[in-house]
Amino acid sequence: MASSAEGDEGTVVALAGVLQSGFQELSLNKLATSLGASEQALRLIISIFLGYPFALFYRHYLFYKESYLIHLYHTFTGLSIAYFNFGNQLYHSLLCIVLQFLILRLMGRTITAVLTTFCFQMAYLLAGYYYTATGNYDIKWTMPHCVLTLKLIEFLVL
Repeated sequence: MASSAEGDEGTVVALAGVLQSGFQELSLNKLATSLGASEQALRLIISIFLGYPFALFYRHYLFYKESYLIHLYHTFTGLSIAYFNFGNQLYHSLLCIVLQFLILRLMGRTITAVLTTFCFQMAYLLAGYYYTATGNYDIKWTMPHCVLTLKLIEFLVL
C-alpha cells in the first residue's frame, strides 16, 4: 500500500514539473520575439482583441441590467486591461482621475477649474513625455494618457 502511494506522489511531482516547464515556455516575451514584435506591442494588440469577448459578455449578460452592475463590470475590465498593459504605471492615470474629481467637487464648473485642469493635466502629460522619452517609439503609459488628458479637460469644459 505504501509503494502505491509513493508511486502516485512521484507521478504528481513529475506532472507538476512538466506543467511548470510548459508554463515557463508560454511567456509573452518569447511569443513576441517569435513574432518579431516587442512585448509591449503584443500586450497592446491582445488587450484590443480582449475588448471583443468582453463586449459580447456585456451584451449577452449585462445589457439592461442594474446600472451598478454595468459600472462595476466596466470598471473591473478596464482596470484589468490597463494593468495588463502598463502594470504599476497605471497609477499615473488613477492619480489624474482622482485629482480631476477633486477639482470638480471643490471648484465646480468655473473658469478657474477649467484653467487649473488644463494646466495640471497638460503639465503632467508633458512631464511624462519628458521623463519617459527614448530614441525609439515605445508603448508606455503616456500613449493612453494623452487621450485621457483630452477627455478629462473636455469633461470639465462641456
